[in-house]
Amino acid sequence: MKRSISVLLCILFLFALCVPAASARNIGTTYYIDSISGSDAGDGLSPETAWKRVPVTDAALDPGDRVLFRRGGRYACTLTLHDCPGTPEHPILVSAYGEGENPLLFTDERAEVLRLFDCSYLTVSDLEITAHNGGGIWIDTYSGDSRGVTLENLTIHDIQNYKVTGRDGLHAGAAVARACVMVKGLPARSRYLVHDLTIRGCEMYDCGNGVSDWGTWSDDTDSWDDPAKMNMLYNRDHRIENCYFHDMDAEALIFGICRNSVMTHCRVIDCCQGEGVDENG
Repeated sequence: MKRSISVLLCILFLFALCVPAASARNIGTTYYIDSISGSDAGDGLSPETAWKRVPVTDAALDPGDRVLFRRGGRYACTLTLHDCPGTPEHPILVSAYGEGENPLLFTDERAEVLRLFDCSYLTVSDLEITAHNGGGIWIDTYSGDSRGVTLENLTIHDIQNYKVTGRDGLHAGAAVARACVMVKGLPARSRYLVHDLTIRGCEMYDCGNGVSDWGTWSDDTDSWDDPAKMNMLYNRDHRIENCYFHDMDAEALIFGICRNSVMTHCRVIDCCQGEGVDENG
């Protein structure tokens, strides 16, 4: 009898250990969007009840949440994700599901397709993004530092690829910067920074700029007139790897006010094709 009780207690103890682990794996909600056969009357919580269009333009996600677009679909999208506190254990995911070509997210507006504001441990992957009048992805911070954002296996193209005779604006996101990816900008809107950013396996082409990555400074100056007084605040630990940049009017990559950041195993072809500024300004 005592042996049976001991065995039963062991089983109960192991079950108690396993249940929290299973619950942890199931944390978060998955939302499905399907421009091919979805319905805006659906609840978006399964492939069978997927939304047809992106239902909001401004949303906050919780740890472990996933937003999945059906492959082969086309999605008009100007989506701002804000206050999305993913964790290393429960990251947030914006990606694809199903079979076929990666989903195409696009906008005809002078805006970004995706804005990631105050997001941490969030991954965007397996999407095609285009915005011929706008920008690709804008990452910025307003209420705290961002950590652990990953952009992976993205194709971003057709982003305002025309000739200009001066540096693009850095003050209002990827659309103004003609950029595939814009990190913060100058002058920055806050003193909070973006750390541990990874961009890997992406192709960016037919655009004004590829990745424009900026930290900030800690005083109120908005110019480069006296850099000694700026007290630079640096983004840290950014890694751009295995990416392909080509056919751009301006720069493939700018690390501005960044530390411990590296671009590695990338190809850069036919960039900085703009005419620049002549002796007459």
